[in-house]
Amino acid sequence: MDRLATGIRALALTLLLAVALAAMESIPPDPGWAPTDRFRFFLGIDLIFGAIMGMITATAAAMLVPPRDSRWTWPAGALCVVLLISQVGILATGLDSGLSAAQSWRASTPLPKLASPDARSVVLVSVDTWRADSLQHMPLLQTRTQTGRVYERALSPSSWTLPAMASLMTGLPVHGHGAGRRAHPEQTGVRTGISENIPTLAQSLREKGYVSAAVLSNPYLGANLGFHKGLDRALDGSRRALLFEQLRRSLLLGSLLPENGDSAPELVEIALQRWGQLEDGRSFLWVHLSEPHAPYGQAEPCEMPKCFPSWVPARRGSEAVDPAAVQALYQQDLAQLDVALEELLVHIDSQRTLVIVVGDHGEAFGPAPDIEHGHSFAPEITQVPLLVWGPGIDPGQVSRSVNLMDVHRAILEYADRGTLQALDPGAPDSLTPMASVLFGEPGSACSDGSNWLQDRGQGVEVLAGEHSAELAGCIPGTLPEGERLDVDGALLSLGYVE
Repeated sequence: MDRLATGIRALALTLLLAVALAAMESIPPDPGWAPTDRFRFFLGIDLIFGAIMGMITATAAAMLVPPRDSRWTWPAGALCVVLLISQVGILATGLDSGLSAAQSWRASTPLPKLASPDARSVVLVSVDTWRADSLQHMPLLQTRTQTGRVYERALSPSSWTLPAMASLMTGLPVHGHGAGRRAHPEQTGVRTGISENIPTLAQSLREKGYVSAAVLSNPYLGANLGFHKGLDRALDGSRRALLFEQLRRSLLLGSLLPENGDSAPELVEIALQRWGQLEDGRSFLWVHLSEPHAPYGQAEPCEMPKCFPSWVPARRGSEAVDPAAVQALYQQDLAQLDVALEELLVHIDSQRTLVIVVGDHGEAFGPAPDIEHGHSFAPEITQVPLLVWGPGIDPGQVSRSVNLMDVHRAILEYADRGTLQALDPGAPDSLTPMASVLFGEPGSACSDGSNWLQDRGQGVEVLAGEHSAELAGCIPGTLPEGERLDVDGALLSLGYVE
């Protein structure tokens, strides 16, 4: 009877400890976490682990703990404590090993290779929040531009990731693919994805015999928004990082789990594994890196001057920031991106493979309200770098304006004929209709790479350059609202949803 009571007490004590840990974890470390959600998530984790360890400890206590008057009582109790601690380590290590093994197994599973005498592989690297003037802070990439083609006036059709990348993936302007429409009257980041009936670049390449893989790092490029259609293998780095961030916040597991995230070096390593599986046949690899995206500086705790965590307070007008200091941190992230890109590009033979590196949109550094991205179609937000290497590509600077839809068409032309007519340096300038802002009043714009006109509901406004009837006629109009969607936790973690 004493042994049973001892076991019951051990079980109750362990469960009480798990509940206490979960209660402590319900205190949010930052405003981006809702206490109720944190409590529910970690209560489940700690209660499950607590119940398992409690039953093991209770069984050990019932079997090993002698009567109270025995001289073995304290040694046996200490043994039970050791067993409890060891079970924490074993279970946490098992969880991490299981996840790592699953990832390794998936990474090592062969993708189909379709060998072809005219195989033309394509590697597309898209970079989040990449300003057109970024190359001057990236010496390794600058060196590589001597053997490639650099487009000096490349434009994005939107001011933020979802609609811009949807245009690259579909070859359509924002009004054509439908992604980026507001789907909630108050929460800015809740938007619609690519229309179901519109084929993506990966789907079009699959019809041409291509095998496709992607390593992505922005929650706006998820399967729920249509970006994984046609891909034979897709890694959603932002969700993986969010999962491990949540697990590390558990007091029971946090100190035992290794760091995992979606930094550029980590994703490049995974991308090279995918490339090793793809490169022998008709293959398409898409890598999206978010290294220049806020938070800048990558320091913990993420505070100035070591790190700039978020634009949200400045956007709300509750906090002033030093634009020069923020820009310096952004440039630090460009340096890390530069090293990661070099690691990727050095393993890709551009004599046999078309390589395209392009930004999805730029960034503004203030002063407020001209900060971040998603609030207007100004040049610093919609002009991006574009670099191309590949068979038959003559190096040099290209002055004509092009856009992300041209990149889509060029990739399909290369897959069919090995040419890049859509990016031909001698072709006329492309007019780029722009739509969908994330913050503020909706609107649309148009640019030829030298002049920008915008209409935010108060008439046509010249953002840069001069007014022209041709550009005014190119402005597509306000994007209609879409169906209502649920808020995504990954978007909350990046500060997109307010």
